[in-house]
Amino acid sequence: MRYKDIYEEARRLLMICNACRYCEGICPVWTAIEFRTDFKETDIDYMAFLCHDCRTCYYVCPYSPPHELNLNPPKIFSAIRFIDYTKYSPRFFKRIYEKPIISTIILQIIGIALAFTVAFYNLGFDLNRFFVVSRFYYVFPHDQIYIGGLILAIYIALTLLYQSTMFVRGIGIKELSDLFLSSFLLALKDVVFHTWFRDGILSCGYRNEDYYMFKKLFWVFHVMIMYGALLLILATITAAVYKNVFGIFSPYPFYSIPVLLGVTGGILALLGLLIVVYSYKGSEEVELRAREEKSLNLAFSISILLPVITGLLTLISRSTNFMSMIYIVHLGTVIGFFLYIPFSKFNHTIFRYLTLAKYYSEIFSREHFRINPDSKKRKVRIILIA
Repeated sequence: MRYKDIYEEARRLLMICNACRYCEGICPVWTAIEFRTDFKETDIDYMAFLCHDCRTCYYVCPYSPPHELNLNPPKIFSAIRFIDYTKYSPRFFKRIYEKPIISTIILQIIGIALAFTVAFYNLGFDLNRFFVVSRFYYVFPHDQIYIGGLILAIYIALTLLYQSTMFVRGIGIKELSDLFLSSFLLALKDVVFHTWFRDGILSCGYRNEDYYMFKKLFWVFHVMIMYGALLLILATITAAVYKNVFGIFSPYPFYSIPVLLGVTGGILALLGLLIVVYSYKGSEEVELRAREEKSLNLAFSISILLPVITGLLTLISRSTNFMSMIYIVHLGTVIGFFLYIPFSKFNHTIFRYLTLAKYYSEIFSREHFRINPDSKKRKVRIILIA
C-alpha cells in the first residue's frame, strides 16, 4: 500500500476498535484510543510504537481475517513503524532503512576493512606480525580505541538525538516538560522489566496459535538479548577499570570479572538471537508483520550476531597465533555495528520509551482532572509513585 493508504487503513482500524473496545486493557494502545474521538497522523504514529507486537489483539479480535472488516492491528502498526523509522531520520540516510540487510553487510565490510587498515599500520606493514602478536593493545593501542570509541559515541548520540527530537514532535509532544516526571520513571520500569512483552493473555510470539509456548517464552529471549548486551558493555567498562585504575593489562584470566561478564553476556545474547532468527523462518497463516520491518529485524539481528560470535572466537583463540586476526575482525564488526545503530531497529527502544512516557502522562492528566475538575492547573510536575 502507498503511504496515504496505510494511514487511512490505520485510521479505519482505530475508529472501529475504539467503538468496539473488546481489547480494552490488553495493552496501552487500547487504553490510549479511549482518549480520542479521531485519529490524526500524529496519533497513529504514537499508537504504532505503543504497540509492542505481542499480537494478542489479533488473536482475540472477533473481526480478524477472514471477517469482512479484516482488522489486522499488528500488521498495520508494523507498516507504520517502518514508515516512522524513515520519516524521523536524516533524509540522506533513508536508503539504509530501505535496504537494511544490504546496508548492514556493507557497513560490516567497511568496519572490518577499516580495522585491518589501522592494524596493518600499527604492526609496521608486516604480515608476519599478524600471527605472533600476543596482546590486544599491540594490535590497537589504548589511545586509538578510546578516540575511535569517542568518535562513534558522538556520531550515535547526535544522530539519535536528532531522531528522538523529530519523533517527539511527530507524536504531538511540543516539549518534554509537558510530560509528568513520574511518567518517565514508569516508562523506564516498563522497558527494564519488559512489561508489555508479557501481556496478560497470550504473551509475545512470532508464529500462529499452535506455537503457544513459544509465544509465552518470547519475552525471555528478548530479555536475554537486552541484558546480554548490557553485560557486554559492563565487561568493556570493567576491562577499562582494570587497565586504567589497577594497571592490569589484557588478556585477562578466565576467572576475571571482565571475562566472566563478557562470556555470560555473549552466550545470553547469542542464544537469544539464534532463537529469534530461527523464529523468522516460521510461516504464518496470516501476515502479521510488514515485509519491510521483517527485513529490518533480521538485519539488526545480523549486526549483533557478528560482533558476539567474533568476540567469543577472540576469547577462545587468544592464546593461539590467530588471536590478532580474529581480534581485528571482531573490532571491525563492532565498528560496523555502531555505524549501523542509528539506522537500525535499535530506534524502537527510544521511540517506545517516549511513547510510554506520553501514555502515562495522559493517564495522570485524566486522573488529575477527574479528581480536580475545577482546577486550572493543567499539569502536575511531580507525582509520587506509591
